[in-house]
Amino acid sequence: MKTKIENIVASLSYLSFFVFPVFAPLIFIIILSRDKFILFHSIQAFFIQLIFYIIAIELLTNKEYILRYLIENGNFDLFVYITSFGFIIFLASLIFGAYKASIGEKFKFPIIGKIAEKISSL
Repeated sequence: MKTKIENIVASLSYLSFFVFPVFAPLIFIIILSRDKFILFHSIQAFFIQLIFYIIAIELLTNKEYILRYLIENGNFDLFVYITSFGFIIFLASLIFGAYKASIGEKFKFPIIGKIAEKISSL
């Protein structure tokens, strides 16, 4: 039976994006690895945040090429809409994961959840 504290710590691994991104779930993975529920949600939150940062760094490092192409072709508004939609989906997934963890449910995101489950069962 999961306690309320385990649920809170598991949900904090998702919400840590707003304070201490990527590193807080990693700290939870290292320190609290004995609890399988916290470990699963921390691994899942870590991968979600890591994927977001990889995409963000890619967009920021290649922004000159992307922006030049979009401005020349008149598709800058489309780029803004797509990136805004992606960021909203990312935030919604973090909030949804935090909610599911806070009620004690082991929710698996489509691809990341399977990976997190395999790693947490080792």
